[in-house]
Amino acid sequence: MDVDIGVKVKSWEDVQRWVDALLSTNDFEQSQGLQFRFRHTNGILIDVVPFGQLENPAGMIQWPTDEKVMSTIGFDDAFESSMVLQLRREPALDVRICTPPGMVILKLIAWSEKYPERPNDAVDIRYVLETYLDAGNDVRLHTENRDLLEIDDFDYVKRVRGYSAEISRRLLHKKP
Repeated sequence: MDVDIGVKVKSWEDVQRWVDALLSTNDFEQSQGLQFRFRHTNGILIDVVPFGQLENPAGMIQWPTDEKVMSTIGFDDAFESSMVLQLRREPALDVRICTPPGMVILKLIAWSEKYPERPNDAVDIRYVLETYLDAGNDVRLHTENRDLLEIDDFDYVKRVRGYSAEISRRLLHKKP
């Protein structure tokens, strides 16, 4: 399991300050060979992808110490539609969390750019779709999408599974 973190920054110096602060906690170590990967003391891998004003050209970053180029397409949109989560009041610590639709969009972009190297993106997309209601969206279903509930045989889980399977087949170029 890994956790992906997008960090909106202005410069590579900001990235280095962020990395230094992360490492100073002594809860993380930087991976050998991958500047953007860290391992927490609990074993979880953390991939950190900077984006923002340091992109050159827009939608792309190149790490200053090697030739590694990464796409950041969709990160700004995901950031703008993210939710703010307050982790602590004093001192204040707020983080932005990618919404499920933003995550699906980022996964689709990553998958389209790196297929077939990223087969787990389809699994992740299906998981987000299947657990969408569990992420607090059941209220939205009953308010913003009430018309769906008026369909006599509406079954959210069956629909999501069907959509997930169809998306997976299309993206994997498999026949139904």
